[in-house]
Amino acid sequence: NKFWRRGVQMAALNWQTYDIGMQMNQAMFAAGSDRTGYVLKPESLRLPMSDLEGPKRKMERRLVRFSVDVISAQQLPRPRSLGPEDSINPYVEIEMFSADDRGQSFVFGEGGMDASGRNGMSGIGYPHRRRTKIEPSNGYSPVFNDRFKLSLETKYPDLVFVRWTVWSSLDGRSAGNNNSVQLATFTAKPTSLSQGYRYLPLYDVSGD
Repeated sequence: NKFWRRGVQMAALNWQTYDIGMQMNQAMFAAGSDRTGYVLKPESLRLPMSDLEGPKRKMERRLVRFSVDVISAQQLPRPRSLGPEDSINPYVEIEMFSADDRGQSFVFGEGGMDASGRNGMSGIGYPHRRRTKIEPSNGYSPVFNDRFKLSLETKYPDLVFVRWTVWSSLDGRSAGNNNSVQLATFTAKPTSLSQGYRYLPLYDVSGD
């Protein structure tokens, strides 16, 4: 999303792989109001320079807060990599992304368990990542009941994204990419989400 910030008109996306780039692209254009595939840059990035010869306009950091209760999931998709006797042991990770350059956004989180890297950094733009508890042997209607609070200091509050990813722990006890298989994911701009109780659509690793 830092490319949108800089006004890039065309970006190369691998449409055969439903990776984070495709997920954020989908979330960006789902936030459009005219449904024609056109999204206007945030107003703060469209304001003209008052003096082209003067110093570069400095953008102030703003605090974006996001609070969500992860209650439950229903009928999670079963990945092909699991054997017929293997159980689904789901948990949910939640993370925030910004359009700031790598390492320049500051994210703080509460609730659940910290799932960031050992150095406190994870993924694109070093987002903060937290997760729910593991719900053993229940891929049909797991209940998590975890509350998360994430806050992000960013120069680009209109280009903030939140991603939920549902994983299945292979042993039912430990989390992390080496011990889990991804079941489904959903990415959205907070400005696209309404307050209150909501079902979020989940997409499998193929984007279906």
